[in-house]
Amino acid sequence: MKTPNLSEPACSIAGRRRITSDDVLRLRTQMFPKGIATIADAHTLLAIHRACPDQARAWETYFVESLAAFVIDRGHDGSVDEATCGWLIRVLAGDEEVIATWPEIELVLHIIEMASATPDSLRAFALDQLRLAFRPGASGAYALQRPASRGMTGFDLAYVWRILKSAVDQGRLDPSPAEAMILAEIAALAAFDDSHSGWQQVVADLCGSPDGDMPVTAVAAASRRSGWLVIEGGRDKDDQQAA
Repeated sequence: MKTPNLSEPACSIAGRRRITSDDVLRLRTQMFPKGIATIADAHTLLAIHRACPDQARAWETYFVESLAAFVIDRGHDGSVDEATCGWLIRVLAGDEEVIATWPEIELVLHIIEMASATPDSLRAFALDQLRLAFRPGASGAYALQRPASRGMTGFDLAYVWRILKSAVDQGRLDPSPAEAMILAEIAALAAFDDSHSGWQQVVADLCGSPDGDMPVTAVAAASRRSGWLVIEGGRDKDDQQAA
């Protein structure tokens, strides 16, 4: 994401690398009194967030709720379309595909929870943060936040359910092919015997095997994942203008 030229009060906040509760109030009432209304506004809020590692507790709530409302309001009937999803993934993760801060992960989760519908690609992107946390030398917000464990923990399982709540059908998980592919890769990376019993049950349900032997190649063959991060049509018009 290209860093915007910040005006006051954003410039002074970013310059001291600290956001106070009073700063949140100033941004809410002076800079964005009508909320986040444009791509440029969204880029500004994200630039402030990344410039200020020292953040008041009120900031995360304001940051997440403001940007989630902007993303959802751009859609039709509270849904998020592929173009907006593609823009969001690019500005949050760039080429690395890794989200750097926890409030940005909460933003994605909040959008998934609040929108009437989201593309498979957004949920797959959120799940992929968990998969990436199992890489050797993993970095990024999710890897730093989760408990240190070779297996899937209760923390990880709760994260999965926040993403895939809409994929539960009569008590069983029914993920899309893109989601199933990443779940399979997570199952291949996480130590099954060291994992939470709830995750062991998820894996058993998905692969039909009680020992967690998830058939990754079979899931991959049936998956649409050959482009789950490639958004058709590329960047939208507003994003091109704001870049």
